[in-house]
Amino acid sequence: MHCLIECNVIGDPHGQLKVRPETVFGSELRPKVAATGFETTPDASVYHTPIEYDEEQCNNALNPNLIAEVLSPSTEADDRGKKFNHYRCIPSLREYLLVSLDEAHVERYLRNDDGSWTLSEASGINANLHLPSLGVDLSLSEVYAKVNFSQLADELPSEAAM
Repeated sequence: MHCLIECNVIGDPHGQLKVRPETVFGSELRPKVAATGFETTPDASVYHTPIEYDEEQCNNALNPNLIAEVLSPSTEADDRGKKFNHYRCIPSLREYLLVSLDEAHVERYLRNDDGSWTLSEASGINANLHLPSLGVDLSLSEVYAKVNFSQLADELPSEAAM
């Protein structure tokens, strides 16, 4: 289900941005944090054109506007901690999304003008989350389209097994 949610997270904004200067990517374009040298593969990212590519690695870019991660038991701590610490060093980054795998819930961290970050959340299949940096709304019904949460619960490891 991770892959389905990842595709949906890419697809919903992509449809809204087709005629705009932003481009939505999956894991094929990797943000590189110039300040720290950190390279990673997020589930989705959005770039305003022109995209600034890393001179050393053509599938790395330096100026993402939005990064989204679909949380899973094996990556959640890293996505919330190490990755977000590095991502905050990207001057162009305005929004960071953490997308729950086991319920219809998205957390949005928005960079304020003073450099601080503000958390907003949307919960429930009928919720929407406004993405100010893109001027679009993220529909949780689109993000979680075709996701069967009861089937997903069977696929996730139980906390007792962790």
